Amino acid sequence: MYQHCTICEHRCGVDRTQGPAGVCQASSRPRVFCEVMEYGEEPEFVPAYAVSFSGCNLRCVFCVTGEESQDASAGDAAHAAAIARRVRRAVAEGARSAFFLGGEPTIHLPFLLDVASRLTGLGVPLVLKTNLYLSVEALLPAVSAFDVIVADFKFGSDACAERLGGFAQYVWVLQRNLLLAAARRRVVVRHLLMPSHVDCCLRPVRDWMGSEMPDVEFHVRDHYVPAFRAPSFPEIARTTTEAESEAARSAMEAVR
Repeated sequence: MYQHCTICEHRCGVDRTQGPAGVCQASSRPRVFCEVMEYGEEPEFVPAYAVSFSGCNLRCVFCVTGEESQDASAGDAAHAAAIARRVRRAVAEGARSAFFLGGEPTIHLPFLLDVASRLTGLGVPLVLKTNLYLSVEALLPAVSAFDVIVADFKFGSDACAERLGGFAQYVWVLQRNLLLAAARRRVVVRHLLMPSHVDCCLRPVRDWMGSEMPDVEFHVRDHYVPAFRAPSFPEIARTTTEAESEAARSAMEAVR
């Protein structure tokens, strides 16, 4: 899978076994930049033991962990057996779920599947937190290996996605993958409310979710901060205003 990599929808076709390559600039040897007990997820999942993989196939300028998560060389070399042992220990100590995130964990799909196979019978949900910008051939095994898929539907506009995230055909890919994932597993969809993006992004995402996936959990997250490279982009170089937050609340109330 790494030798001609088409794991994500960039479909670079590069040989990652020869070293860092492609949009994600990841090799075939995953690294982890953080493992921690996390309390900021949905209440039913916390405390969650979170394993954060280095490297990402997107280039979101507002990424709160951009320095590490967009650098596939950050952190320490990952070993599947060791990660599985630490996850099991965390569950024994009270973790109510195990989250695998990044960066983007699915760019390391073969390794991720290896870890998941070592955690059968864990007793708590295995959760994949992903941007879901995957090829179909990678999506299906990724979804099948986890109990819950937490997906970020970041943009409702391809123009916004390309300008602020560095990827094309975003909306179509996300819609396709969400429908495929929700037919197989429980899916939780998140959308980060960003300044200046209520009409172009929140409303189209909300409308599509309400029309095509009305029974799927959809959460709008209103905690944006202008992190990483966001200060260089005037439209998102600030926090959201109370008026924008109220507009988002009203938009969500309209579909309930």
